[in-house]
Parts: sequence; structure tokens; C-alpha cells
Amino acid sequence: RTADLDAHDDRNEGLRRIDSKNFKALGLLEANKPNTTKTTTTSPPVYWGVLLLLLSKLSGCGHIVTTRLLLRLGYFTPANLAVLRNVVTVFFLGALLLLKSDLRKNLKHIAGEVRSNWRSVVPGAAGTFVLQTLVMQSLDLIPATNLAVLSLLSPPFLFVIAGFILKTERPTWVRFAGMVAAVAGAVVIIDPTGFEAGDAKATVGNLLCAGMALCYAIIVTVQKHLVASVPAAALQFTFTAYAFPFFVLLAACFGDLGSMALTAESAGGAAIVGVFASLDYYFAFASLKYVSTLLVGLSNSLLPLFVGIATYFVNGERLSWKDLVGAALILAGMVTVIAAKTEQVERAAGRGGGDDADGKALLELDELDRVSRESRAIPTEVP
Repeated sequence: RTADLDAHDDRNEGLRRIDSKNFKALGLLEANKPNTTKTTTTSPPVYWGVLLLLLSKLSGCGHIVTTRLLLRLGYFTPANLAVLRNVVTVFFLGALLLLKSDLRKNLKHIAGEVRSNWRSVVPGAAGTFVLQTLVMQSLDLIPATNLAVLSLLSPPFLFVIAGFILKTERPTWVRFAGMVAAVAGAVVIIDPTGFEAGDAKATVGNLLCAGMALCYAIIVTVQKHLVASVPAAALQFTFTAYAFPFFVLLAACFGDLGSMALTAESAGGAAIVGVFASLDYYFAFASLKYVSTLLVGLSNSLLPLFVGIATYFVNGERLSWKDLVGAALILAGMVTVIAAKTEQVERAAGRGGGDDADGKALLELDELDRVSRESRAIPTEVP
């Protein structure tokens, strides 16, 4: 009888030790268990992103129109204008970093973030150099119509890169339809009947523009990753500072450094190009905190619309039915993309399949706990 009681006590003590281990493990697993309770989170205001994109495209109109004017008047070549533009950009953004107190106080932290993300900064700087070079050189080879049409390749590039290659944004048919509508609206406004592709010169220019659209998609994708830790102004300043020596080298190779016709008019025009180009990219990059990369790419389709509106008020040119139809398609497409829920793919470290494994472990521990409780509830029969 004494031996039976001792064995029963040992068995209960063993079960208590098992329960203790189970409850400890259960507590650890509960920490990793997905939170199924509904919590109210404040999503970034999308309208801020839309406002920033509108400001970006207004600035883009300013620097594109001024660039074409300066090249047409013969003040600059594409290579030396790119050098002056980036000189202005460096000084303008540098002044912005020093004048804004929140940026000035965190310069050391920002520099550390740039250094730690150098693998993303280098492609961004390279893309900045290639993008601006392709735009400047293509303007000497093809008409503006070709440049406007082929720049609309950036949204499809972004859709493929973000949705299928990097998988940072979930591609949906709704967003695809919105993209098609916006691009179609821009094409209607541009009227691609003036598109040239008959000779070798036009072919080279068209290929340069297609490369430009791809570079823009790569830069926006890189910015989307970095803008959470590095402010847009600091990031653009870094890209420009890294790329600037290559602009100088390219102009020197073309022999264009000494061929600048610097007058008060040309210098003022170059300053306008630099400032408006800086604001264009600054607003576009800042908008990435609030909207998807696809919407940033689609904002380029607003350029033909804004140019048409500007010529209506400045030159008195009347808007045609193509402009109105194109504007309706652009707005419908962008509203569709904005309204569509953008599902970001979570890439939390160590999560891969962890939720399912934890769930199975929790079930096993619950079963062990149930068995141990039932064993303790059985009365001990003492003969």
C-alpha cells in the first residue's frame, strides 16, 4: 500500500513538472502567436501623397519647358546643361537640409542611415545619372512626342518590378485596369500620330527613352525602400552628389565644358531648371510615404494634361476634345488606383511559416494540459 501511494505521488509530481514546462512553453509561444484582436491603426493619409504628386508634376512642367527652351536657343548642350542643373540641385537641397531644423538636427543620423543602406543608394545614384543623361541626349534625337509617349512605359515597368519581381506590392486586376486607363488617357492627349521611328537616329532616341522609363522605375522602387529611414531631400541630395562627378566627366568627354554661353538669361534659365527639377523629384520621392510606386509612376501621365492647361492660359490655345477625353481617362485611372487597396507584402524576419508551426505546437500543449488535468482529477483508490 505504501509503495502504491509513493508511485501515485511520483506520477502526480511528474505531471506537475510537465505542466510547468508546458505552461512556460505556452507563454513563449503566445508571444509569437498572431494577434487576432481588432486594433484601430491610423493609415498614412493618401491625400498628402496625391498633393505631393500634383506639386511634383507642376514642377516637372517647369523644368521640362525651360530645358527645351534653353536647348532650342543654343545656350547649352545637353551635357553641360546637366552639369549646371546638378550644381543648382546640390546647392538647393543642401540649403534645404541646413534650413529645416528637423533635418539639420538629425544630419549625423541621416548620414548613418545612408551609409548603412549603401547597397540601395548606389543603384539610386547610378539611376539618377543614367536617367538624366538619357533624357538630355534624347531631346537632340527625337521630337517631344516620342519622349512623352515612351515615358509612359514607367508605370508598366513599376507594375512588373514591384508586383512580380520584388513582390513588394500585390498586383491586382483593378490596379492594372487603372494603370491602363491613365496611360491611355495620356496617349490620347499626346496624339502619337507624330511619333517618329523611321530612321536610325529616331530608333536610337526611342531606345534611350525606353531606358529612361526603366531607370525611373528603378529609382522609384529604390526610394520606396529608403524613404522610410532617409528623408526625401537627403536621399535626393545623396543621389545627386554621388552622380555629379560622372556628369562632369561626360561633359568633358564631349568637349562641352567650355562651350557654355553664360549670360544673365541663360544662367537664370539654368537655375530655374535646377530648382524645378529638384522640387519635381523631391515631391515625388516624398509622396512614396503615402502612395504606391505605381501611382507615382502614373503621375507622369499628368504632364501632358498640365502642359495642355498651361498652354490654354498662357498662349490662349483651346483645349480639344482629345484633351478632355484624355483628362477624363487619366483621372479615372488614377482614382481607380488610389481607391484600390494596396496590399504590402510583409517581410518580417523569421516569420516564414512560423504561425502555422506555432499553432500546431499550441494544440499539442493544450492536449497535454488537458490530459494532465484529467489525471489529477481521478481519485486515488487505496485498498
